[in-house]
Amino acid sequence: MLTSLEPALDTPERLPFVRKLRNFMADHGLDDVPALVLQCAPDEPHAPDLKAQALQQALLQGAGQTGHGDWWSGFMGGASFTVFEGIAATNEWAEPKWTTEFQHDGHVLAGIRLTVLTHIDGVPDNIENAFPHFGLLVENLYSAGGINGKMRVTASLVNAKGLRMLKFHKYGQPSARELRREMLEWPLRHASNVGDLETICKDMQDQMRRVFP
Repeated sequence: MLTSLEPALDTPERLPFVRKLRNFMADHGLDDVPALVLQCAPDEPHAPDLKAQALQQALLQGAGQTGHGDWWSGFMGGASFTVFEGIAATNEWAEPKWTTEFQHDGHVLAGIRLTVLTHIDGVPDNIENAFPHFGLLVENLYSAGGINGKMRVTASLVNAKGLRMLKFHKYGQPSARELRREMLEWPLRHASNVGDLETICKDMQDQMRRVFP
């Protein structure tokens, strides 16, 4: 169980992301389970109309058909609902569970629970596709909300100690490497606009691959 996020407080710039992560984990039951949580925030806070139908549709659209074959469906579909900070969507009736949020200041979060695959010994390696899917989700939301300009992107793998990755190109054999850290943090990456998200998310995806070679 991840009992503290203090190791994440490495720079003042990261503090808002740590606070958002802590609240997201508490709200969606991720305090004591392994999960991948991705975040993006505009440098300048915005006040999008969270009641706008276009935003509701963009949240449910997720990454669109791009992620149809993956086990979180590219954050697409599910049921939408309101939360303290804004609007959210989840596939609460299916497993593995994912949740997305679009908050009142333009902050976007997406989390994937990694503990529900109890029938196999590890996490399927296609979890790395969550990074480009998240970039597409953010593009859709920011387009619908009229948000552009500079932004920051990061991710955290929480309660990760003991996780192994299933390498499907090795016929589903689990990686010999087992994580020993409770938390992995991706550096804050800076984007000049949404057009940079594809490259940034690709870099984050590559970093995930280095964890389980």
